[in-house]
Amino acid sequence: MITGDTWLEATTKSLQEMADVYFDIGSMPKEGFDEEQDLKSGAMIGLVSPGNSVQIMLVASRRGSEILAKALLGFEPDEAIDAGDLADALAEIVNIVAGMVKTVVNEQDGNLNLTLPTFMTGSCRPLGTQLVTEGRLTLGTVEAKVIVIHSNPEANAKARVSAA
Repeated sequence: MITGDTWLEATTKSLQEMADVYFDIGSMPKEGFDEEQDLKSGAMIGLVSPGNSVQIMLVASRRGSEILAKALLGFEPDEAIDAGDLADALAEIVNIVAGMVKTVVNEQDGNLNLTLPTFMTGSCRPLGTQLVTEGRLTLGTVEAKVIVIHSNPEANAKARVSAA
């Protein structure tokens, strides 16, 4: 089983590499991220195999998400972006990153498959026996958060034993 720290490191590094390749950073306005105050939006995608189940999530302020989406789609900073384009762009960002992460961890688990990416807005926190590993990063000029949600094998084993 791949650890949460390994997933987080691979995801953060892949996001940085993706931003360097796909984003025109020079045209991106600066946007911070106040987790307590900002309306949040982002996208998540799963990587699953018989031995691993993980969701990787990119979250930023709504304005930060719009900046990232515009940078990916080649929009001008002052150009309006509709909700559909925002959702599609953020989903594409996590889809690209998940493919990169899959390549990074392939030696540890060559059976990973990607799920469909999901756009979200508001707050998303795991419940139950899931573990969370998270970190902050700057993509171009946008502060964001990476969240990795993964299963807790010890809790899952206890649940199976107590159910018997």
